[in-house]
Amino acid sequence: MAFTFGRNWLGFSAILDEARVGAAVDSLRRLLGEGNVAGRSFVDIGAGSGLFSIAAARLGAQSVLAIDRDEQCLQASQQNVTRFLEGDRRSAVSIQRGDILRTETLPAAAADIVYAWGSLHHTGDMWHAIEHAAGLCKPGGHLVLRSTTAPTSAASG
Repeated sequence: MAFTFGRNWLGFSAILDEARVGAAVDSLRRLLGEGNVAGRSFVDIGAGSGLFSIAAARLGAQSVLAIDRDEQCLQASQQNVTRFLEGDRRSAVSIQRGDILRTETLPAAAADIVYAWGSLHHTGDMWHAIEHAAGLCKPGGHLVLRSTTAPTSAASG
């Protein structure tokens, strides 16, 4: 049985605030470049709290898909999307149960940006997880794999 992070992300959600969301937006902007999220499709693998799905939506992503295999993570993501996004930005985000190791649970359509922050190594089969994540990326798109070894900041999650 894989370790689940849902309880952790629900706890984090209790302290998530506008400053942390803003830091995540800034982090994604620095990582991908100014204007490189707007109008594009974004998949957040192992979305956890939904923080970077929210950041992508705020940066103008046309569509955002937050995927997680943990029901409590999906709950945390939905709760946070509702709290921190409004109108068309909220409706741009879809939250779906999915497991990167089970391709039948993943979207059929490829995305412009496929993003995974510190999630793939928790699958128990990191190389297959990376292979499947790459398969979700459109030709010429961006596959973003971030490590949890980066300095802890308000943008983690």
